[in-house]
Amino acid sequence: MTRTFSFDIGQHVRFVASNLTGEIVGRYSNSDSKHSYLVRYVDAAATEVETWWTEESLYAAQ
Repeated sequence: MTRTFSFDIGQHVRFVASNLTGEIVGRYSNSDSKHSYLVRYVDAAATEVETWWTEESLYAAQ
């Protein structure tokens, strides 16, 4: 069964574990229909980073 993605490319998200926000720049779905997202954000050291995050680690930024 195919699940739809919760976030779109270009959408801004916030990390559940911190107050950081970022932008979805990539998406991936594995054979178990678990979704991951490549998020571009600026970390606490003011460095731009791109890292894969699970869907459960993110929520839509307002």
